[in-house]
Parts: sequence; structure tokens; C-alpha cells
Amino acid sequence: MFKFVVCLAVLTVSLSHVRAKVTDETEQALLAHLDGWMEECGKELNLDAKEIKKLHVTNGKLEGIDKCFVSCVLKKEGTINKEGKFDLETALEVLRQVVKNEDDLKIMEAASKTCLAVNDQAVSDGDKGCERAYNLVICIRKQKNQ
Repeated sequence: MFKFVVCLAVLTVSLSHVRAKVTDETEQALLAHLDGWMEECGKELNLDAKEIKKLHVTNGKLEGIDKCFVSCVLKKEGTINKEGKFDLETALEVLRQVVKNEDDLKIMEAASKTCLAVNDQAVSDGDKGCERAYNLVICIRKQKNQ
């Protein structure tokens, strides 16, 4: 019986450190990091960046957000390169600068590494990167919210 109690206590302590998704603080830091590029890309593509941010924040989804807007923002940030591919090393550098919560950083790093597979997916727009950037963000959102 004592072994059972000890095992249960260890399991409880271990699980208390497991979170399924990143904190709101990290979500806000990531959005703030992209804010300037969102404004730039909104102007370049004749889209209202403020409406896109509001849509993203209120429904937490990408539905209704232009795929090329996503690509534009991530290209300016450097996580999508000139060839329209996900640049994992740049993404990890950015995450390490922006994400202050260690648990969130681990979640985001793991999500990014898993989502590197988007580079192997066939896309119809090649180095433009609109589809791949969109697929990347969907993948990361899915991974970090599991």
C-alpha cells in the first residue's frame, strides 16, 4: 500500500508540471512581436491588419485570414525564407528571444520541430509561401494546444 501511495504522489507531482497549451502571456508576446509586420503586410496587401488581429484574437482561428498575409508576416520575420520554406533555426532563435516562460518555450520549440514537416508538403504557390505559411501556423496552433 505504501508503494502505491508513493507512486501516486510521484505521478501527481509529475503531472502538475504538464500543461497542454501555452499561457496567454506567451500568446500576447508572440502577437506583439509580429505586430509591426502585420501592419506592413496589411498595407502591402490592402488588408486591415487591425481587423485581422481582432479576428485572430476573438476566434483563435485562421479562418478568414488571407494566406498570403500570413506568408508576408512570416517572411518579414524570417521564419519563412525566400524559397517559401519554414526556417526552423530562425524560428527557434525568435522563440528564445520572445517567449519568457520556460514551459511555453519547450512547447513552442517542440511544436516548431514537429511542424518542420510542412516543408515536405506539396503546395501550389511554390516560393510565394502562402499555403506553406498558412499550413505552418495551423500545425503549430494544433501542436501547442494539444
